[in-house]
Amino acid sequence: MRETKFTPGPWLVERRATKKTGTHHTIGVMLDEMGGVFGTHTSGRYMSVSGCIDEHDAALIAAAPDLYEALRDMCEGGGLDDGGDVIEKGIAALKKARGET
Repeated sequence: MRETKFTPGPWLVERRATKKTGTHHTIGVMLDEMGGVFGTHTSGRYMSVSGCIDEHDAALIAAAPDLYEALRDMCEGGGLDDGGDVIEKGIAALKKARGET
């Protein structure tokens, strides 16, 4: 398998209310001591998306690494012949993308 070049997951979504923009979502990879999301990953990579991001778009963006992993396992692994683990990983990734987790 080829090595990925994007920041590894999981990516997290933090929801904040602001007076200026209403609800504000930040997507990052780590939690600080106060539970806020920030972008520096333990691998040294940095990924942070912040701004007026709709809750549903934020969930989809944050699920990207999970969706990639599930699809990779299905396509490059044993496919659906690997059994329930591949299907469960895919279902979990879809739920995260829909904001259900």
